[in-house]
Amino acid sequence: MTWEGWESARRRSDEGASPNVKLLLWLTLLLRGALSLCTEDIFTAYLYMLTGSNATVGFIQAMYGMARLFWSGPAGWLADRWRQDGVIKGSTVVGAVGSAALAATVLLSGPQWMLYVSMLVLGAFEGASTPTLDAMFANSVIAGASSYLYTLKFIVSNVGDACGPLIGIVLFLFMGNNWENGACTAVVLTGLALMAIPLALMCLPSDHKCLGLPSEALLNVRTPEEYQSLADAHLTSSRRQILGTLTVPILISVSELTSFFAAGMTTKFLFLFFAEQVRLSPIAASSISVASPLTMGLASIVLQRLSLRCSLSRS
Repeated sequence: MTWEGWESARRRSDEGASPNVKLLLWLTLLLRGALSLCTEDIFTAYLYMLTGSNATVGFIQAMYGMARLFWSGPAGWLADRWRQDGVIKGSTVVGAVGSAALAATVLLSGPQWMLYVSMLVLGAFEGASTPTLDAMFANSVIAGASSYLYTLKFIVSNVGDACGPLIGIVLFLFMGNNWENGACTAVVLTGLALMAIPLALMCLPSDHKCLGLPSEALLNVRTPEEYQSLADAHLTSSRRQILGTLTVPILISVSELTSFFAAGMTTKFLFLFFAEQVRLSPIAASSISVASPLTMGLASIVLQRLSLRCSLSRS
């Protein structure tokens, strides 16, 4: 795929896109950057230095992940039956409470059970907000011309994941490149302070700015009558056709679930492995955390271009 082809895909995606799109891209960048500081690698190292137990670290992170999983379903149900922007604003309150509770616990060296409660609340926030924000993004781009924007969103998310450790590197340069609890505490508190910015921005996306029908039509559907005809045909389709329609979502869901299970057993403890076993300094270990998501982002650009080339060759 040439650069002209990439630009053509960008122009097709940008045409008619909702004003929500740019706001949600900025929100993704800032939210991922803040969360990567206060809930990811450095936070894992902070927990280990605080408790001295891999089991406790795993238990706290497991509670965080289970809260995300548990609340994503109810949040999706509410977003479909109520309003997406209402669910997003509600999750903002939950995120503010969780961030404040974790900041108070870290700053005041509160009891360990407060860490559990804080991470449960933050997990509920991320579980409720992330799928709802993704759904609003999907409702804000034109179906069939969204490959570029989805790739851009993935890249922005990975850049945000890299920005957190990068900020951590800067803080370690000033506070000392060593595994001291004070330095890790400062990094985590910085991330929690930065959470205020995306939480404020989460009040701005609106259902009124979503595209409606153009974002839902998977085929060449131009009018509400054509869309209704397509819906009626879908309702009368055979079980085999319905199964074929569900194949891609099922495969993606199984793939995502498998990757999350694998990440829970590897990447959550990989940073500790670099710190404790390999004896890497905080800056060196954080550099790996910066390079990994950036590499994923670059790979997504290459794969998106390949996907466009394959789709054009088949058309």
